[in-house]
Amino acid sequence: MTPFRLPWRARAALPLAAMLASGSCADRPRAVSAGPGVVPAHAAAGRTAFSVRAPAARSAPRDTLRMLRSLGDTSGFGRVAKIVDLGDRLLVLDVLMNPHLSVVDLASGALVEHFGRDGAGPKEFRQPYWAFRGDRAADVWVYDYANVRLTLLDLDADVDHRVKRTIPLPVGATLESPTWFGDTLVSNGIFSDYSLMVIDGRGTPVRRITADPPFHYHQLAHWVGLRQLNRTFFAHDPSRRRMVLAYQWDDRLDFFTSGGALLGTARGPRSTRPSYHLQNGKFFWNDDTEMAYCDVTASDAYVFALYAGPAPDTPHVHLPSKVHVFTWKGEFVTELALDRPVWAISVGRDGRTIYAPFEADGGHYLIGAWQVPSSVVPRQGRPEARVARSGRPEGAPHPAGEAAEEAPQPRKDQP
Repeated sequence: MTPFRLPWRARAALPLAAMLASGSCADRPRAVSAGPGVVPAHAAAGRTAFSVRAPAARSAPRDTLRMLRSLGDTSGFGRVAKIVDLGDRLLVLDVLMNPHLSVVDLASGALVEHFGRDGAGPKEFRQPYWAFRGDRAADVWVYDYANVRLTLLDLDADVDHRVKRTIPLPVGATLESPTWFGDTLVSNGIFSDYSLMVIDGRGTPVRRITADPPFHYHQLAHWVGLRQLNRTFFAHDPSRRRMVLAYQWDDRLDFFTSGGALLGTARGPRSTRPSYHLQNGKFFWNDDTEMAYCDVTASDAYVFALYAGPAPDTPHVHLPSKVHVFTWKGEFVTELALDRPVWAISVGRDGRTIYAPFEADGGHYLIGAWQVPSSVVPRQGRPEARVARSGRPEGAPHPAGEAAEEAPQPRKDQP
């Protein structure tokens, strides 16, 4: 099937700079907040939450990574939201194209398959925005933002039998990245006064966790504005023992255990200043607003946050091409520069390859691959790992618990 771009999602086809200036790295129309009571994110047992600030960056990044190769073809991608490395192939989620899901062969770099037509039916998608690997090597969970449901896919099955399970998530709030941690889902979202929502296996909210969002009601008495200002991007390590939130409008990252305990907070090397105003009771961005982080991804050893803020020589221009690298203890490692702007990033299973969509000649889009050299980020001391699983929803990991945080077990799908 030849994919085509859905014309009614015209805003997603705007040039990269215009889309980022509009205040969103991906389109999400709803912004509703509801659910159970808020629970403060306490420090993990036996620990004091860290608070780290990176040294201020006063010049361009020292290291620039050159793209090693491009993958896919210019007819296949319109607005890539997420890339998942499955070892021998990539699954690419695209909120603009129809079909929405694509498979790229890593050996050849070719786009070998499209599936997931647009719609609200059992095997259809509207805005697939988030995905993560499941229990088996070919299993992938995909969250459809518009259809508000999480779907488990088996990529080794034929197209008509790929859907293994679907979980509706009408939780009364705008979720962005629901992910299994044991028997429960944890997700960030467009929330006004809390950071994470915990949801049980039936799709029912259990609790909400706050890590003291950077913007408060006493600063801006406008709930819609607060939802936008406190928006985050979410990532977890491959073993799903830890998770991290990167704030879109503040140079800050919050680190958590799989159970929602706060590990600490880190601030990046470049500060930003959001600029906005209220008019007739409505929230508006000013032209000189400054975005902070546009996406985040993680390996077992490092967190990679895509920085969208302006450089000293290009004020108020948001072309995200810088990657801030942190350890899971919040320690700032380095600032990398990619050789071209991108709007989302994913780190490969090797923990060193960065995949990102970029705009090629003629306004078309491809997937690029960049390799982080060991001289910049030391090689990881162990392969990716997952904890043993039992008694959980199909494709979801067994609870790791606090004791497993420093001693993950080998994945079942690895020798």
